[in-house]
Amino acid sequence: MNEDYSFIIENFEWSFSRINSFSTCPYGWLKQYVLNEERESGYYGEYGSYIHKILEMYFKGELEIYELASYYEEHYYENVVSLPPPKPIDLAERYYEEGKAFLENFDFPHDKYEILGVEKEVKFNIDGFNFLGYIDLLLKDKTNNEVIIVDYKSSDPYKKGKTPDKGKIEEYKKQQYLYAYGIHNEFGFYPSKLVLWFFRLDKQYKIEFNEEECKKSTEWAINEINKIMKETEFKPLSSYWYCSYLCSVRNSCEFKVTNKGQ
Repeated sequence: MNEDYSFIIENFEWSFSRINSFSTCPYGWLKQYVLNEERESGYYGEYGSYIHKILEMYFKGELEIYELASYYEEHYYENVVSLPPPKPIDLAERYYEEGKAFLENFDFPHDKYEILGVEKEVKFNIDGFNFLGYIDLLLKDKTNNEVIIVDYKSSDPYKKGKTPDKGKIEEYKKQQYLYAYGIHNEFGFYPSKLVLWFFRLDKQYKIEFNEEECKKSTEWAINEINKIMKETEFKPLSSYWYCSYLCSVRNSCEFKVTNKGQ
């Protein structure tokens, strides 16, 4: 391709997903973020967004706790409209039931926490680059005044085991630490904990805040942005699975992988 889009890219408002998705498929990234081609959703994104929406409504006081599961059932097929992948064949049923069970058994100790933000917007600047993020839930522990960032995840990094996949956790931590940097930028202090809430499993992975890790995450973000700025080829690098079920420009991409063997 050998095109220089740096004059466009340098004015971006960056997010973790905008940075991280580049390595998956530079060409798909180009179509989404630079050429602004029409995007479409997919099953996984719709499912995760729907649970996020319900939890947002609950923490904003728009739904009572006893309404969560019934709302989920009543509006599920209005929000999750894309077909799931054909394998495993029980995926859609399993996801549906796991979401329902999570909301039926949902509990939150309101007496212990003060809610500081729901879908809290954070804007900040690192080395001249503007960033934007949305924190799912920002809490303060009333017992010790610790501030906690909570991020909902629909994935299962545990892979049916007791130990989560280290690579996925490291990826999620980068996102959380960028949010933590944004909190520090706005309030002058860092959060004490980062929590990944894997809602299908109803498991919480808790991370004690580490300033050095936060610094590494901001350095990673700037290094990746500089790589993107220098890119001119934007090669397609994806796989059949990504092209078929995850890429938001999959139906307009001339390099779409259609062979399962690729």
